[in-house]
Amino acid sequence: MMVFPTLKGRYPWTKIVCSDLNRAIFSSERIVAKIFDSDRKMTLALKEGGIISEAPTLQPNTSFPLDVTVSEGSVLDLGRGVRMKFLEIPGHSPDCLAAFLEEEGLLFCSDGAGFYTPPDFFRPNYWYRLEEAEKSLDKMRAIDPEILCRGHYGAMIGKDLARKHLQMNRQSIEDFKAFVLEKINRGWSVEEITKDVTVRFSRGFLEFFPAEENYRLWKLLVQRTLEHFGIEMEER
Repeated sequence: MMVFPTLKGRYPWTKIVCSDLNRAIFSSERIVAKIFDSDRKMTLALKEGGIISEAPTLQPNTSFPLDVTVSEGSVLDLGRGVRMKFLEIPGHSPDCLAAFLEEEGLLFCSDGAGFYTPPDFFRPNYWYRLEEAEKSLDKMRAIDPEILCRGHYGAMIGKDLARKHLQMNRQSIEDFKAFVLEKINRGWSVEEITKDVTVRFSRGFLEFFPAEENYRLWKLLVQRTLEHFGIEMEER
């Protein structure tokens, strides 16, 4: 994410489009600094894992360049008759957006359709709110795109494959909900569940996440699941 200020500096004519909520979020120096730190840790982890050969030297930013804000139903004219419609798909985050090229049936779903690791592993990623993630998935499934462009691991071409991916993400949510409830009913603590899922489900690209970041995200997922069911637990 923090590559955008660098790209903007190199190609100043480009326009960065974001949601209305993004403008408030990226006005915070504290939040921008945390995102930079997280991106830097990930880059170094990828270098140590041999996935990339070098880590670029970027200077921390205190602000984030945003040019155009959009919200549910906004349409952006890209020129030459190409019009992109935006949809709000919260769940992964409160400000998550999807973009739809209706004529081509092409849906850019960003991180709204779970974190996919080939060939068939999905991790739910409703860091914001589980029920919102489910509603957002239903919205994308109703569109029934011809092409689903994921935030990670490319494009799923053809209605059958796009439908499969959206359904697999929905199933991963149901499976995780059932998993957490089963552990809670057996008397497990949040920490015990988090340790278990961090080891059990950190597959593929997730193995390159810094350990403390991986643990933090899995713990947040467990907590959001418990909130969804109205379960309050003391940490121990």
